[in-house]
Parts: sequence; structure tokens; C-alpha cells
Amino acid sequence: MAMNAAMGPANDSAVDVEQPLMDNAGNMGYDLVDCGNGYSSALLYQKPAETLKWIELGGVQKLGTFKVRDSTVLQLLENNGILTLGMDSRDIDWQCTWRTQLEKDNRPGGEGKSAVLEVEAYVVDIEGAACADDAGLLNPLLHCFQRNIFNANVWALPAVEAVITFKWQQWAQRWMHMELAIYLLWLLAFQIFIFLFQDEDTSLSLTQLLHTRSGVAAVVFEMVAVLGMLPFVYIEVCSVIEYGPFQWINSFWNFLDIVSYVAQISITVMHLGRLHLASNEVSVLMAMQVLILWVKVQYFARVLQPSKNPFIDTLRAVINDVKWFLFLLLLTMWGFCMSFYILFRRDQKKEQFRTIGSSLVTVFNWLMGGVDLTIFNGTHNPEIGLAMLLVYWFTMSMVLLNCLIAILADACSRVNENQDARFLSGRAEIIDELESSIPGWLRERNAAMWYPRYVHFLRVNRHSADPSMTEAAEKEDAMAQQLDNLEAQVNRIAGIQELLAQKLLDQASYESLPKEVKNGE
Repeated sequence: MAMNAAMGPANDSAVDVEQPLMDNAGNMGYDLVDCGNGYSSALLYQKPAETLKWIELGGVQKLGTFKVRDSTVLQLLENNGILTLGMDSRDIDWQCTWRTQLEKDNRPGGEGKSAVLEVEAYVVDIEGAACADDAGLLNPLLHCFQRNIFNANVWALPAVEAVITFKWQQWAQRWMHMELAIYLLWLLAFQIFIFLFQDEDTSLSLTQLLHTRSGVAAVVFEMVAVLGMLPFVYIEVCSVIEYGPFQWINSFWNFLDIVSYVAQISITVMHLGRLHLASNEVSVLMAMQVLILWVKVQYFARVLQPSKNPFIDTLRAVINDVKWFLFLLLLTMWGFCMSFYILFRRDQKKEQFRTIGSSLVTVFNWLMGGVDLTIFNGTHNPEIGLAMLLVYWFTMSMVLLNCLIAILADACSRVNENQDARFLSGRAEIIDELESSIPGWLRERNAAMWYPRYVHFLRVNRHSADPSMTEAAEKEDAMAQQLDNLEAQVNRIAGIQELLAQKLLDQASYESLPKEVKNGE
């Protein structure tokens, strides 16, 4: 590992965040003196703009850079270019520490690679940034973010990203895997229960049901599903206590959780109590519950899958951008629906406009291209109806729908621009939710490992993939090989010279012998 002890300036930030961190940042002035040379959650709540600006400019300090071969940073590259380390001190022997850490994480099989990468060592210059709750950095930022004080770009700040990555790598990822395993147990148990319930005799009492093998299996899997749900209910209760009910319910996932818990409990009560099993309510509850359970798999996928732009989060962000245009679209559709309903009030024989509901279905079908002009035959106002249909078709299909497609494309493009920040935002929410549900005794037992005083991190220099570095490494290896070959040749020549000298000495000794000795030989 070649070392380069080039030290950076004391205030060198890891990343230059170009996007504004607050939607109204252009109208605010930042006063770093009033903010103070430090961070606290109270200061973040009192002066969010100034504190956030300080985190952006002074939250991360560069310690230095050094060069390594790519075979020693495979894990670093797999973790989005960041490797974190918790320490009790800000000032450490960073070169020796990271050299030891990289050698520990080095994987066999990459010795043949010769590319050279430059890595940079940083420290989050906020003491206790990795702490839990208000004492740390993530929890106050999440509170402000959920109140729309900050936008998503705050999660791309170097200090914030380093803390999120540290917590995720240190403990949150393992907890998330356990949570996913329990959730899959809940999902599969409920799915099996539905299959068994399909052929169940709803007229049987619970006692009679338990005398059948399929009935026992259905009850067992139903209870397993309920037990799999209980840990998530506990997590939600802890989150409600942490954030308050009004702020907690604003989350899309939390709303789905409430619906899912209510549906699961209702299904269990109705099934075990043998209540209204032959009614449509049970079928509707089960259909809704199984759909929600499968959709919520995206909750885990948004932080576990390689893609940083999961479907549900993308859809939610896009709909949030186009919601007012969709509202305008629905209002226009509703206006035409009422117009056709009134226009054909004397034509009750036409099922398409007999009620407001049927009229709404008809105009929606027209919007999707299912136009049938023969429905105007035999009506009292065929000409007016046809003219209104042409206006509706042009307005909705030709103008508004194309505008909607353009707006959706633009919204998707803007969502993709800050997908990294949204990805980190999802992880921060998961980490804070898990942290609020971890018992205090478990936190205290792992405090030294989970909540260090300082977070150090290493990342690959964005310009280190310069081909000239790889070319230089190849030249260095070739030169070293040539030197080794030259050294071998020199040693071989020295051996020949030594042998020749020995023969010359032997010949000289022989020539110096008396003739009698030679003749005697």
C-alpha cells in the first residue's frame, strides 16, 4: 500500500452540495457566528438554516489521502464508496488505522489487479453525531425534514451521509434483516391461511373446525400471522410516542400499517368468533390485507435492493408533484359527466347515462379510447351529445392527457436527479424507527460500538479512476520486473566470475608446482 501523507485544509469538505438544502434558502441569510462553532439539536430547532449551513461547511474535516490498489478496497466500492469507523477520539493515527482496517477487510482473489485508487480520510467533526434520539444528528434532522423545514438534499450532506452509513453498517442492517424475516413469516403465514380458508366450511363452529386437519392448520397459521404482526405493532407504538400521532400518521407507510393491523385483527376476530364468515366483508378484508402485505414488501426493498429508486417511493414522489394537475383532470371529467347525465335525463333507456355513477364510468371509458358513437342513436339530443363528445375527447385525450404525460416525465426526471438523497432519507427513517424501539438496556450494552464519540469515514476520490494512475502502476510493475530480471542476471554473472576466478587460482597453483611434482604426476 503506497502512502501519500498529503494533508488537506482543516475545513475541507468531503462533498460540495450544489442543490439548496431549504426550499426558501434563497431568501435567508446565514450567520455562522450566531450559530456558533458547534452543533446541538436545540440549535437546529432554533436556527435551522444557520445550523444546517454550519453542518454543510464545517461538519466534516479532511484528514488526508493515500493511494491503494483496488484489490484492497473492494468492500469500500461495494458500499457506495464509503467505509465508516467509530472512534472515541477525533485525532487518531488515521493512516495506520485505515491501513489496518483495509487489510482486515481485504478479500482474496484480487492480487492480480494493478489499478491504483486514491482514498480520502475524513472525520465527522460533530461529537456524538452517531448518538440516538435528540443527542445525535439523525433524529433532529428527521423531525425538521418531516415538518418540511428541509428538503431531501440534506441527506446528501457528507456528515449526514457518513452517520447514516455508519449506523447502517454497524447495526441497523442486521436489525432490518431480522425485521424482514419476521415480516415474511407474517406474510407467508397469512397467505397460507387464505388458501386454507378458501375451502373452509363457514357453517362449522370453532370446536367443530378444530376437529378437522385443515381447520387446525388454518387456525395455527392465522395465529402465526398474528404473532408475526405483534413486533411491528410494538415498533409503531414506539414511533408514535417518539413523533406524536399527528406527525406519525403523515407517513404513507404508517397509514398502510394502521390499515393492515386493523384488517388483521378484524379477520382473526371474525374467523375465530365465526362471525359473518359468509358475508362479503370478510372477503373484502382478506383481499385488502393480502394486497397491502405484498405492497409493503417495497418498504424493505427501498433500503435493501441495489436500485436506489424503488417503485413505490418513485410513484409517491411523482404523484405528489402532479396531484394538483390530476385534481384539475378529475374536475374536468366530473364536469362532462354531469353534463352528459343532465343532457340525457329524458333517455333513461340508455344505461350509460341512467345514473351519475354509470355516466362517470362512461366518460372514463371514453377517456381510455372506448368510444361508441351508436349510443347517441335514438336520443333526444344526438347532435349536441356528439358535439360535446368531440369537445370532451379533444380536451381530455389530446390536450390534458398529453400534458399529464409530459408532467409525469418531468417529475420522474427530477425524482431521479436526487435519488441518492431519497435513498439515504429512507435509510434514515428506518434507522430512527428501529432505534426508537430498541430497549434501553440493549442500547447501553452496545453503546461503545453503536454510539462512538466520532465517526471517521473513507471514500474513493472521484478522480482516482484516472487512466494515468493505472498506466503509472503498470509501468512501475514492469520496471520492478525488469529490475528483478537484471538482478538475477547480475547474480548469475557474479557466480560465473567467481567460478572462473577459482579455476584461475587452481591453474596458477598448479603452474607454481616443481617439475618433479608435475612429472611424478
